[in-house]
Amino acid sequence: MKILKILFFSIFFANFLIANPTISYINHDKILSDFDIENNQDNKKMVISIYKSIDKSDRNLFKKIVLNKSYHTQVIRQKLDDLDAPEFMLYLAMVESQLSNKATSQVRAGGIWQFMPSTAKKYGLTVNRHIDERRDPIVSTDAAYEYMSYLKDYFGKWYLAAMAYNCGEACLSKSIKSVGSDDFDTLLNSNALPNETKNFVKKIIKYSYIAKNSSMIKILDKDGDKNKLIKIPVNGGEKLANIAKKANIPISAMKDINVHIRGVAAPKNGNYHFYIPTENYETYIANGGVEAIKEDNKAKLNFKISNFLQEESKIQTSRLE
Repeated sequence: MKILKILFFSIFFANFLIANPTISYINHDKILSDFDIENNQDNKKMVISIYKSIDKSDRNLFKKIVLNKSYHTQVIRQKLDDLDAPEFMLYLAMVESQLSNKATSQVRAGGIWQFMPSTAKKYGLTVNRHIDERRDPIVSTDAAYEYMSYLKDYFGKWYLAAMAYNCGEACLSKSIKSVGSDDFDTLLNSNALPNETKNFVKKIIKYSYIAKNSSMIKILDKDGDKNKLIKIPVNGGEKLANIAKKANIPISAMKDINVHIRGVAAPKNGNYHFYIPTENYETYIANGGVEAIKEDNKAKLNFKISNFLQEESKIQTSRLE
């Protein structure tokens, strides 16, 4: 009888999981580790409460972003993987802009990573009347990782870097000083940290949980190789319409993919780049197009980070005083 009860329960539970695909094994320790959150009772209780607050609207919005911005989802995932960046940075971008390179805030933050013009230029992005690299999905992701790496080195933990990305270094430093701790649970329960920043970090963690669900993994991986962009070199002054014709892409789609180009052509001074979908690359080459750009992005980025941190180290010690 006992064996029959166990068997019945096992079958019932299996059917329950099939009928409820949103339910799966939840590894809260993995979330704590991903964000560098100390694994103690209070912090685990906090992340579990964030997990339990996930509702249907959170899952639906996550799915909508991934499906509506499939090119950006795949390009950023690949870029972050190439950089050995934390996976949650994709979800940070989803919270910031819903992965829209057209997004612009009321305070003029722009692009997928919502850089202010001054911050964008500080991290090597060009913003002028010809181009706005905050809206370039690959170049801006390089800059975002460089900035997040700096914040991580400065504050020591990824969750603190995410907080500072939202409210700024001075704001987070002031909050930490006010409560006398940089502990995750302590900061989220304090009045010192802005509510906007609390909600920002909580939403990133929500998306981190949602992304680990089997049904969402399938959506993230669906047509992954197909829904990618290829970076191609172009001469100064090259028109988007010319490349669109060679690649057999509607000009409207070409403009949507290359929002970082503010006009109808590349800057006249020097060479530049456009993006085209992977599935159009062979057509583009067959029609006389130039081969895609291949760069050692890791080596280039590590060099930039090293030099930047050397410059910043001179002023870091005064910021927490």
